[in-house]
Amino acid sequence: MFDIPRTSAAECTEFRIGVVGFSRPEFDQTHATQLLLFAVQTCLDRFHTPLDQVVMVSGLTNVGMPRIAYLYATEHGIGTVGIAAERALLHPSGLWPVDLQIIEGLDFGDESRCFTSYIDCLIRIGGGTQSRREVEMFCDRCRGERWSLAERLIEHDLPIALP
Repeated sequence: MFDIPRTSAAECTEFRIGVVGFSRPEFDQTHATQLLLFAVQTCLDRFHTPLDQVVMVSGLTNVGMPRIAYLYATEHGIGTVGIAAERALLHPSGLWPVDLQIIEGLDFGDESRCFTSYIDCLIRIGGGTQSRREVEMFCDRCRGERWSLAERLIEHDLPIALP
C-alpha cells in the first residue's frame, strides 16, 4: 500500500489539493469550475499558501472534475499529480498529461487510500459513491491532526445532468 507519512500541511514545501467529483461530462461544468475556483482560493487563504507551492491532485482521467482540476492547474502554472487504478489507463477519455502519475491497484477505488493519504486539503464537487467514500477516508485520516477537518475539506453538491 502506498502511504505518505504526513502530520500537517505546514510541514511540507508543497501543498497538495485533492479534487474529487464527477468522472463523466454530464454535469454543469461551468458551475463546477466556478465552485473549484472558489474552493481552491479558500484552501490557499486558510493555509496562507502561495499558488506556486500548490500541487493539484486528482484521478488522472481527462474528463469530469479531474479534467477541470487539471485545466485550472495548467492555467495557473502549478504542478499536477494523477492517482488512479490501472483501469483508468484504458479510460475512453484518455489521461491528462500530469507531472507525476501514481498507479495503485487494478480497479477504480483501489487507489482511494493512496489518494487520501497523499493530499493536504480535499475538494469534492458532486460525485458519486467513490467520491463520498474518499471524503470519509480523508475524514478518518485527519482525525487527531493539527489542522481541523473543517479547514481541510470543502464539499459542494451538484446535479448530475445539465438543467
